[in-house]
Amino acid sequence: MAEGMRPCPHCGQQIKSAAAKCRFCGEFVDDEDDELEDEEEEEQEEDAGAMKWVAPVNRSGFAILAGYLGILALVPIPFILYGFFGPGEADANVKKAVKILEIGSLINVALGAIAILMGLVAILMVFFSAKGGLGRGIFAILAGIVSIVLYWAVLTPWFIQNKVDVNRNPLPEKLQKQLEEAQKAGSAPTK
Repeated sequence: MAEGMRPCPHCGQQIKSAAAKCRFCGEFVDDEDDELEDEEEEEQEEDAGAMKWVAPVNRSGFAILAGYLGILALVPIPFILYGFFGPGEADANVKKAVKILEIGSLINVALGAIAILMGLVAILMVFFSAKGGLGRGIFAILAGIVSIVLYWAVLTPWFIQNKVDVNRNPLPEKLQKQLEEAQKAGSAPTK
């Protein structure tokens, strides 16, 4: 490189160090402009980093959907429905309350299953595309599993048994009859 020469920041051709305008591309080559451009680029990078916290940037659509479905699957829908549509104190309709809780549980199970499915698709999309979203996919799968286990298998049956219908028999009808007969006869039930 010759003394007193520098590359043009726009086209890369060698121009005089004191030149204010490139003779090849016609662009102005002020050092102040370069500093302003560098500052603008840094601000844009900072804005992009902050934007990732607000909106999912460069994520698969499946990952975004899976993440939101995972969150929705964890919402206690059975109890929200019970609060809005359950029997009041004057109306002690136990069957209605149980049905509302069971419908809410089915909604949570469906959302959990869809979240798991979308989470699996999101993980596959991460591996087959350049977009991110692995964490959202994993979260959706875990949230879906928790939702299914929590609402269908644990929380709703416990709530129905202990709070709504305390007289509900958890045993199948045949076993309940055997137990009652054994208690009347004064002996323990046999299998």
